[in-house]
Amino acid sequence: QYFSYDMPTNRETTQDKALFFKNPDELIELLLNSDDNELRVLSSEMNKTAIKNFSWEIISKQYMNLLNFN
Repeated sequence: QYFSYDMPTNRETTQDKALFFKNPDELIELLLNSDDNELRVLSSEMNKTAIKNFSWEIISKQYMNLLNFN
C-alpha cells in the first residue's frame, strides 16, 4: 500500500511514491502523522502504478522478451 519499508526494491516498485520507513519508530510516526487526504492520493497513485506496471499481461510479456520468446 502506501507505507513501505525503505529498501531499493520497494522504492523501485513503488516508483518512490510510497511513504518509507526504516524502523518501527519511523513507521509509528508515519501512522500517527499521515493526513487522510494524502493517503487517499497515495492510494490512487499506488493503484495506477500497480495496474500500469504489474499486471499479469505486462509481466508475462516482459518474461517472454527476456527469454526471447517474442
